[in-house]
Amino acid sequence: MITTNNLYKKIGQKIKGVRNEMGMSQKDLAEKVGFSSSTAMSLIESGERNISIDVLQKISELSGKSIDYFLNDEEKKSLQKDDSRIAMRGKGLNEEQEDDVLAYIDFIKQRNNGK
Repeated sequence: MITTNNLYKKIGQKIKGVRNEMGMSQKDLAEKVGFSSSTAMSLIESGERNISIDVLQKISELSGKSIDYFLNDEEKKSLQKDDSRIAMRGKGLNEEQEDDVLAYIDFIKQRNNGK
């Protein structure tokens, strides 16, 4: 199973690689995506700071790489497998039960984000 920390580290590594391919410093890229210093970019590249979708979109546009590029295939395959497992277990539920399951998933996500 993929941990969030590992995912952010892998995204950071991809960003660093793309930044180097573009011949940019951390400061250059930080300024282009709207940060006032290179510290934020350094933390993102090391996986110590979570990157927002907005910033990832800007880096994607600057580099010409898709957002999918930054989420490597292993993560995508694992997430698709998890989605399939959830769908298989949910077969036979009526609409109200499906809504209850989705509400519970949202509850768990919110609880985990509050940690």
